[in-house]
Amino acid sequence: PEVHAAFRRLADASGMSMGKAMGEWLGDTLEAVEFMAEKMEQARAAPRLVMQEMHAYALGLQAFQWGWPLIYFSNLMWQWTVNPQSVQRPINSWITTRHFVATSYYQDGGSFNTDTVYAGAFIDLRKGPVVVSPVDPEGHYFSVQLSDLYTNNFAYLSKRSGGPLFGNFLLVPPGWKGELPKGRFDRVIDCPQKWVFALIRLRIDQDDEKEVSWAKARFAQTKITPLDDFLAGRTFVASEKNVFDVSKLAGNPLRPFVILNHMLIENPPPAAESILLDGFKTVNIGPGMDLSKNSPETNRGLARAARDGLRVLRSQVERP
Repeated sequence: PEVHAAFRRLADASGMSMGKAMGEWLGDTLEAVEFMAEKMEQARAAPRLVMQEMHAYALGLQAFQWGWPLIYFSNLMWQWTVNPQSVQRPINSWITTRHFVATSYYQDGGSFNTDTVYAGAFIDLRKGPVVVSPVDPEGHYFSVQLSDLYTNNFAYLSKRSGGPLFGNFLLVPPGWKGELPKGRFDRVIDCPQKWVFALIRLRIDQDDEKEVSWAKARFAQTKITPLDDFLAGRTFVASEKNVFDVSKLAGNPLRPFVILNHMLIENPPPAAESILLDGFKTVNIGPGMDLSKNSPETNRGLARAARDGLRVLRSQVERP
């Protein structure tokens, strides 16, 4: 009775029949038993090597989940900028979906509202500050979300943020020591990283062709300009498409960790997380680190973590 009741609870919680719940649980259990049996057999023959693999697997899963925003944004940057199937927009320029309004064709992530249009941009502050210049939304709901590539939102341009909705907003990278002219900017925003993801939201009636055309014009007039060009009054035309080519990693079993190691160079992890990063470094996960220096056992564990990472992550955030 206790076993039956336990499976009844599992079925009710997961929204499936008891037979299916039992089948899935037994399938997962069998896979786990076979895996543990294999590892125990290997451990008897070579315990140190098995521990290396299991250590790497555990750390690899942690690193995958911790670093997933950087891995995701690296893929998205390539997708938007150089993917032959994409519109191929340069860094420091706005991109909208192919159909502009919400449709079921968009599959790059996020949940579109049907009464809102969006424009996104990767803004590069490695060479210095950049000015973002939204135009008057004329009474429509409007905001610009600013986040680093860890998905930490550090500023909003919106009514709720208490500042102006449109004008000239200066994004300043960490460590920049230049002088700023007074009175030229509506707001100066100190950014925690040298890469920024910006996302515009603008409310419209997407069934009204005039409003859709108006929104496209608003987005086209919203400029992203390096500080030097802004102060000199020069027109800036974005052209930079030199991003990390994730397509070259197709078939690489360590692909997410290769991407993570690259992204950590340009997006230094917070100092408060140094203890976590020290653990990752034991399997050569860290800024610019070389995974080829790992033992075969360590990389075998990381390869398993790379394969299982997204499934494990989804299991923690998705409903049954």
